[in-house]
Amino acid sequence: MSMIEQQPSVSLTEAELREADRRQRGRIVGLVSFTLAMAAIIYVIALIRL
Repeated sequence: MSMIEQQPSVSLTEAELREADRRQRGRIVGLVSFTLAMAAIIYVIALIRL
């Protein structure tokens, strides 16, 4: 009986899978953007110091 109650929380619906995928993609895009911004800032600082 407890297995039947746990089943809906274990299986993700299509909408939940899409939402998780969208969140993960957003997190990756944010991380890549942050990394590129840091690289650009370091590059500009290096150019100024030369």
